[in-house]
Formats: sequence, C-alpha cells, structure tokens
Amino acid sequence: MSDGTKDAAAGDDAVPPDAPKPVPTPGHFEPFDGHRPWHAGLLIRFLLEPQRYAREHLGHATSAAVTVMTAVCGAAVVSSGYSARIAQQAVRLARGADVPAALARTAPPWEYFWVTVILGGLLAGVLRWFIGGWWYGVRVGLAGDSRANDDFARVAYVHADLLWAAPLVLSAVADTCLYDNFGAAWRAPYHLVVIPALCVSYWYSYLLVRGSFAVSRPRALFWFFIGPILLMIAGQTTAFVAGFVAAMRGMH
Repeated sequence: MSDGTKDAAAGDDAVPPDAPKPVPTPGHFEPFDGHRPWHAGLLIRFLLEPQRYAREHLGHATSAAVTVMTAVCGAAVVSSGYSARIAQQAVRLARGADVPAALARTAPPWEYFWVTVILGGLLAGVLRWFIGGWWYGVRVGLAGDSRANDDFARVAYVHADLLWAAPLVLSAVADTCLYDNFGAAWRAPYHLVVIPALCVSYWYSYLLVRGSFAVSRPRALFWFFIGPILLMIAGQTTAFVAGFVAAMRGMH
C-alpha cells in the first residue's frame, strides 16, 4: 500500500478530537500504590475534581474501601426507611395531638435504631451493590458505553451514593448525641441535608460517569442527573400528597 493510500485509510479511521476516550475498566481492584485508599489528598480530589479522580483512581479502589462505602450506603437506606415509618406514625398521631411529644414517648430507644440500621444496612448494602449497581451499569450502557465493566460501574455507583448516604448517617450520629430517641429527633434540622445531598450525589454521579466511561454527554446528563431528580421530585410530591390526604381524613 502506498503512503497516500495509508494516509487516506488513516484519515477514514481517525477519531474526532472531541470524542469521549474510553477508560480501562478492570474487573478487579488493587490498592493504591504506596497510599491509603482514602487519605486526605484523594478525598479532596474526589470532592473537587471528580472527573480526574474517576480517570486516575476509581479503578484502584480497594475491596475494603468499597465494602465500607457500600455498608454506609445500606445503613443510610435503612435509616431513611426508619424515618418514613416515624413519619407515618406522625400522621396517625396528627389528630389534635402534640406530635413531637407523642413520637418522643412512643419511639423505641437508640439502641434499637442502631441495631436495625447496622444489621439491615448490611443486607441493604448487598442488595444495593448487586441490584442498584446492575441498574447503574444499564444506565451507563443507555448513556452510550455498551462495553462498560459491571464491577467498575458498581464502584462508581457507591462513590456517588456515598455523597448522600454519609451525611444522613452522620446526622443520625449527631441526633443520637442530642436527643433521647429517634422520635424526638424526627424534626431535627439535620435531615434538611438529605435532599440537597441527593442532588449533589446525582451531579457527582454524572461527573464520575463522564470521567470513567465513553458516554454521550447529553444522554449521561439525563440518565444520571436530570432523570433521578425528576423521580425524586415525583416521589416527594406523592409522599406529601399521601400524607396530606391521610391527615385530612384523620381530622374527620
């Protein structure tokens, strides 16, 4: 083949400069060379430069670090479910009652809460890793990277999930120090961080996917940021309407 023919062939196969670059997605994860997995520098990079963190470090997360993050995410899911149960109890007590005082009297102690959160969180973490991580990988494929490694997608998932789970668990720790039980802490201001933290988690999820996989920017933006926020708004609206209807029925 002549040089001109080679150049033409090379031109046909040339990759546009703005095309997404696929990132190696290993099937297993090795420790960072000479560093602890979550030393301060990496944490700062994860928070300030998530796409760079995804390109350079996400595929090297240790199994121990991923296990801890998954357990925290599972604990947050159970804690959120526990809060929903307290909210349902508050609706039942709303007929002319002092709801905070009633909840403080009837809620189980913190020991029960933490046993439930820890044991239930382990199971929820496993389900979140396999089922939630599977769906995360499906969304990566829908965003454009059909060859994404499943385990790598799961690691990206728990990293993003941690950004709402950790504040929720930390708020429960703070509530434990300040209130007699979860019922007394139900209206504590710490829970106001949950919805903003979810929005931040969705945004970081988009950034991590952009840094880790060969995805389309608009499709990734929809599947990892816009779509989840729309679902969250729909869920919050449904819960508010259901609570309002239940409260109105209780007044009659």
